[in-house]
Amino acid sequence: KIQGLSMDEIATCYTMFGLFSLFSRIGAGILGSRVNPLHVWAGAKFFLAFSVCFMAWAKNFWMFAVANALIGIFSGPMIALMVPALQTLVGTRQIPEALVVGFVVQAFSTLPAPALAGWIADMMGSYTVGLMFGAVSVLAGAACVMVVVLKGPREELPAEQSKEMEADAVQPENSAGAGVDLEGQGTTIMIAAEETPTNTTAPSSGKCHWLARYMLHC
Repeated sequence: KIQGLSMDEIATCYTMFGLFSLFSRIGAGILGSRVNPLHVWAGAKFFLAFSVCFMAWAKNFWMFAVANALIGIFSGPMIALMVPALQTLVGTRQIPEALVVGFVVQAFSTLPAPALAGWIADMMGSYTVGLMFGAVSVLAGAACVMVVVLKGPREELPAEQSKEMEADAVQPENSAGAGVDLEGQGTTIMIAAEETPTNTTAPSSGKCHWLARYMLHC
């Protein structure tokens, strides 16, 4: 409005931001399924920072319209690829904790942003400095993500190892079932008991259940 845009032109700029953001999220989801979503996420952050810089120096309706379209395009992956990018960073098991930390940090950083931008505009007489400060903040976040990208994402446990860890809880019950099927063959039952590793810590509920079944069978 300071640049002389009418309310209709301002509404058109916001509409362009919403439309391009919607299509960008769909495209980012398709692209993220074909390539590493963390790479798309990091690249979009860099282009988003430059788009905000373009917005800061816009002087007419067409420049503001293009700036809003660019911000919509490069902000879409921030939403669409958040969970896939976090899966690459921290693994599947820690996605809930990572989302909580990310949302809390985002809330505390976003809450004072409008007031800070307004204060900078009052002090400088223009919103350009405030927008440039926001662009630098986004660029700093993109640099942090790029450090992780260059270092390499965290590797998850192989699928076979994860299945073995999940099968540990049911393995004692399978041994007990074998003992029940082999009723009367005391030698075989004794071998199964000897092959069971001794656990010096407190037994889990599954092991207690297996022990009770074995004692009842005896």
